[in-house]
Amino acid sequence: MKIEVSDARALRDALDRFCQYLQSSDVAEESIFDSRLVLSELAGNVLKHSSGSARLRLDIVGGKIEVEVRSDNFFCPPEKPCLPAADSESGRGLYLVDKICECRSVTKEGGLRVVIRTHYNRKEEG
Repeated sequence: MKIEVSDARALRDALDRFCQYLQSSDVAEESIFDSRLVLSELAGNVLKHSSGSARLRLDIVGGKIEVEVRSDNFFCPPEKPCLPAADSESGRGLYLVDKICECRSVTKEGGLRVVIRTHYNRKEEG
């Protein structure tokens, strides 16, 4: 699923669509919550710190959720972000993303790609 967002309202709509897609794929609520948090953080940073729009891609590959966020401006985040001080007003986003995701990498196109730990609803057999 691919969506481009250019403002906060479009981002909220995109997050809702992504969550509906994950629900229809029988992804557990915990993983949907984590995915929404990751997408919101990464795309929100693009909208906040970039002059362009954010291009979002979400796929389920091999039972895992893969997310890629790209912008018009290349951004290479630190490899290992540090947890900011308790009284710091910002800087926790990438740290939280790394705690939720199995891995994070920069694509050759300049996007940020993450793989989210995923749980599925168990269907009862019977």
